[in-house]
Amino acid sequence: MSLTTLCIEELAVMSTPQKSLVMDTLDRKALRSE
Repeated sequence: MSLTTLCIEELAVMSTPQKSLVMDTLDRKALRSE
């Protein structure tokens, strides 16, 4: 799960237009995991 998240984060950084949207989604998933 962590590795996948890191990969998605790196892709998000490359995809600046959707960076905030992806990061927001990851943030929500992270909160759910905890």
